Amino acid sequence: MQNFIQQHGYLALFLLAIVESMCVPIPSEVTFAFGGAMCTTAIAGDNPLNIVVVIALGAFGSLVGSVIAYEVGRYAGRPIVDKYGKWVLLTHKDLDASERWFAKWGDLSVFLGRVIPVVRTVISVPAGLAKMRRGHFAVLTTLRSEEHTSELQSHLNLVCRLLLEKK
Repeated sequence: MQNFIQQHGYLALFLLAIVESMCVPIPSEVTFAFGGAMCTTAIAGDNPLNIVVVIALGAFGSLVGSVIAYEVGRYAGRPIVDKYGKWVLLTHKDLDASERWFAKWGDLSVFLGRVIPVVRTVISVPAGLAKMRRGHFAVLTTLRSEEHTSELQSHLNLVCRLLLEKK
């Protein structure tokens, strides 16, 4: 992953954010911590990435991937459970219970779930299954994705500046 980010910079960070948000287990903590390090001359040399651009691309990539996962949940969730649910011990009864729970706690689930590892990656699917309003889902996702990405960027950027760059 490190080589991919070093070679492709902004594009790599954007694509990794999309894929991670589509329920693929790529830890954003690693991706965007390294992205933050790439914003320093100590790691990136003479061509550091711009931290504002990295944060914006991370948030936008997370939104794109999350919307894709949301739509999969919305349109293919029940048919997928029909076909493959037995392999992961999911039934329509489970989906019905999940939808009732999500109807009551969905907004809070998306908002808080965006900062919890693993939950952040999969919360879009139940939001789609429960047919959460798209616009509302997108706003909550964007707010928390931007916050999460900027925290990771800023923390490692600061550490790199303190430990690695010459004064």
